[in-house]
Amino acid sequence: MRHEIPGQPYGTIYSFTTVHEAPSTHEEFAPYVEALIDVEQGNDKTRRLSMRMTDIDPAEERRIGDPVEVVTRIWKKDGKRGLIMHGYAARAPIGWQRAEPVGGRTEE
Repeated sequence: MRHEIPGQPYGTIYSFTTVHEAPSTHEEFAPYVEALIDVEQGNDKTRRLSMRMTDIDPAEERRIGDPVEVVTRIWKKDGKRGLIMHGYAARAPIGWQRAEPVGGRTEE
């Protein structure tokens, strides 16, 4: 069940990868999941965006087609100039659980 928040973009995972060896500008985040997200634009249109997954354990199972919501996160703080840089990230919608486990099997 998805709780609609006006103006809150939602989408689905198109593709993803776990980055273990990040470029120097992102070393503090490694390992992290970078994903291509098909973001709903309304009027049956979508836009594919690349963004980092947040609020997630990089080892956690995920699938292409899993739903996400787009949120804003702090990416970097520049203490010398007092700047805080924000960016978009994707996370599983709050309260969402997959209907079936990865692999389609249940434990008995």
